[in-house]
Amino acid sequence: MAPPEISIIIPCRNEGKNITHTIKSMISNETFLAFEIIVVDDGSTDHCCRTLISDFPNQKITLLNSHGKGACYARNIGALHARGKYLLFCDAHIFVQPYWLEELLVCFDEPGIGIVAPGISSYHNSDAVGFGFTLTDSFGVEWLPAPIQTAPALIAPGACAMIPQKVFREAGGFDQGLRVWGHEDVELSLRYWLLGYQVLVTPEVTIQHIFREKHPYAIAMENIYYNYLRIALCHLNPQRIKKLLQLIITFPQAEEIFADIMLSDAWLQRQNNFSKRLFDDDWLFHKFSVSF
Repeated sequence: MAPPEISIIIPCRNEGKNITHTIKSMISNETFLAFEIIVVDDGSTDHCCRTLISDFPNQKITLLNSHGKGACYARNIGALHARGKYLLFCDAHIFVQPYWLEELLVCFDEPGIGIVAPGISSYHNSDAVGFGFTLTDSFGVEWLPAPIQTAPALIAPGACAMIPQKVFREAGGFDQGLRVWGHEDVELSLRYWLLGYQVLVTPEVTIQHIFREKHPYAIAMENIYYNYLRIALCHLNPQRIKKLLQLIITFPQAEEIFADIMLSDAWLQRQNNFSKRLFDDDWLFHKFSVSF
């Protein structure tokens, strides 16, 4: 069989019926493009993926297991098994629109484009829509308003982002050195920009996203701060690293975070990233008017 044009990769952990509704939305909306769906069960305990294959017997669905190793690992495992020319990473709790795949794919009509993302609206409030993120002074993220047309954004949201498979192989996948969950889309977008790829958002597509009250991963601030610091060490200049250290230093587990970072491969990753990148973080933050 000829490979599909697009591989939709969905990491999933304790999603209940959300994953079923997401797949139903994808297969019921019109498209002329051939696609496969790869669901990566990241250690779910609610059996949300148990009947997916039998529930959709005539669909190209592959079910993998990443054994609770985290969001980055789950996405990378899905990409490793993908056959499509383009990879589309999606959350397991979204609803799509007709011809959403075509509208995303057309944005790759020029070379050098690394990531394209749609608008993300709230399933419970369709008027609340964001088109990518920028970084705040505390290294958090803030939604951007809708552009008039397809436009650059500092960060493509992980809820839905399309990447050419060739770019994903050349630029590298999600950083598995990040812990559990959090800011993996920030790291990927920053890295792609610095390597010379463009990150775009398009107002032609909006997906509905369920913002859950309870997160399936145990979110601990020491892991979030660890991820912040790893991203800084891998990509940012000493002044920005110092600013981030000042944000973290009063946190009770700061010493443990610093020790873990020192023993990680962050320094090796920094050397590797800096040897390949075309731009520095001063250029990037100036381009998007980020004051951090």
